[in-house]
Amino acid sequence: MQNEPSASAPDPKVRRVRYIFSDFHLGQGRRPDGAWHPMEDFRSDAEFARMLRHIDERHASDVVVELHGNGDVFDFMATPFKGKYWAVPTLDAALEEIAAIAAGHPEFFGALREFLAARPNAEAVFTIGNHDQDLAWPEVQAHIRKLLVPEGQERRVRFVRKERIGPVDIHHGDEHDPLNAVPSDEEMFITDHKGGSILLIAFLVVAITHGALLPLVSSPALFLSPNVLLLALVEFVAMLVIIGWAWGKLYYSDWATAWRARRNLRDGAPPEPKPRFMNYPYTYYMNAGLGMTLKRRFMPDMGRLQDHGAIWILTVARSPYWAPIILAYLLADCLFHMFFIDQLSVRRKANIRTIWRILRSTTGPDVIDAQLERYAKEHPDVRYVVSGHTHQLGVKSINVGDRVMLNMNPGTWVEQRDMILPEVKTTSAFPRVEAFFRRILLYWTRSPLAAFAVLLVHAFVAGLPAVATVLVGWEPGFWSYLIPVLSFFLLLWRYSYTEYRDTPFVKRTVVQLDEYDTGDLQLAINEYLPPAEGEAGNGRFENAF
Repeated sequence: MQNEPSASAPDPKVRRVRYIFSDFHLGQGRRPDGAWHPMEDFRSDAEFARMLRHIDERHASDVVVELHGNGDVFDFMATPFKGKYWAVPTLDAALEEIAAIAAGHPEFFGALREFLAARPNAEAVFTIGNHDQDLAWPEVQAHIRKLLVPEGQERRVRFVRKERIGPVDIHHGDEHDPLNAVPSDEEMFITDHKGGSILLIAFLVVAITHGALLPLVSSPALFLSPNVLLLALVEFVAMLVIIGWAWGKLYYSDWATAWRARRNLRDGAPPEPKPRFMNYPYTYYMNAGLGMTLKRRFMPDMGRLQDHGAIWILTVARSPYWAPIILAYLLADCLFHMFFIDQLSVRRKANIRTIWRILRSTTGPDVIDAQLERYAKEHPDVRYVVSGHTHQLGVKSINVGDRVMLNMNPGTWVEQRDMILPEVKTTSAFPRVEAFFRRILLYWTRSPLAAFAVLLVHAFVAGLPAVATVLVGWEPGFWSYLIPVLSFFLLLWRYSYTEYRDTPFVKRTVVQLDEYDTGDLQLAINEYLPPAEGEAGNGRFENAF
């Protein structure tokens, strides 16, 4: 893929070459004992260092080499702040997290530093992605520059939203994913707390439930009834929403700000700066809090599967009775990050529809084709787009009229897994349903003892309502039907998907963009292959396909 060569330059010479990679997701790296942290996705520090040495060897010293990390090179949301996984959009949190990332990946940062020192004309470029939005903080940029280049050479490390080289547009790709898109430069930072849209509803809920609870004054025994307990819980949550909103408004009011300024002046303390927060999209809050918790406790393969929907299938198949806990945590997490941490975070406006769209987007492959088509229509002069974000290595042709735009995705260096179910022969008009039940029979055939053990567990859960009736006299009502039916469904699901096997693989791919002295450009997606054991040298590049 290249521009038409100029007839006046029979022997064009490469004057600048760019190696574009994305979605490394550097996190906490190695533990003090040298073992990888279980939440760490990037485990190719040594291979990255050898690739840089190979790049240095293959280009003459007068060729300008640019290393371009095209977004999500760092994963701030997968790096804890003060020991917890949560989205804290402050400068202090961003600096602590980038310091932890650098401490966990000394070989990665050391390789970059050595490469830039060995080639005085080389540059490093980092595109801001949705997992490393905190790169927009000038102080974080200064911290990374200090790690990579000596004082006075800061210009050699750049941070961008996108790059344009002739007909080639380089950006992370989150802008084609509305739920995860990083805000524009003008909206990157906010200086006030945004209130939750549920505030009016909270007042109404308190008024209605309080009226319903008034009979408790004359009949306190009613407090023990299930319906009254539910109403009291709803009112308690609504009051927390109102108190959280009121406290935030009071703390950041002009009166309170002026009072703290007078106190600081009296005590000789520096003036309190106006609060400034990173304007994370709501999906960031869900990923950093809920997503990282689910990954640690229930879904260790999150972000490591080619098919996003498989993670939910696997979770329900392996731990079916954790599903209610996951749903409860989801509700609590959404409420917490939207309304209850005004001094630590920024409450996000969200609604059930937005949350549902976010969850639904995790059950299938990334769908960005329509957005790419729109982008091609809006940018008729762009012939090539180099973007990552989806982790899907490949080249897509976007046809707009008589014009074709190529989207080149360098994929990810994170170990990926293709999920594979056992093959079964189907003959009916409903092959997916038939395959579901045939896999159940296959599981019983292959592992009868394990299948019987699973059956006993689900039979015990199905019988819990009857046991509760006999032992404590509890009348479960509709639960006596719902729990057995749900247990039977989860049993079938577990049988059918237990043998969902994975095939791990890593493709260390980059997009190479050569710029000739004639102005021509040439692009290719290459895979870096490190040397085999006992092989000399620093590896080689081959066509990724």
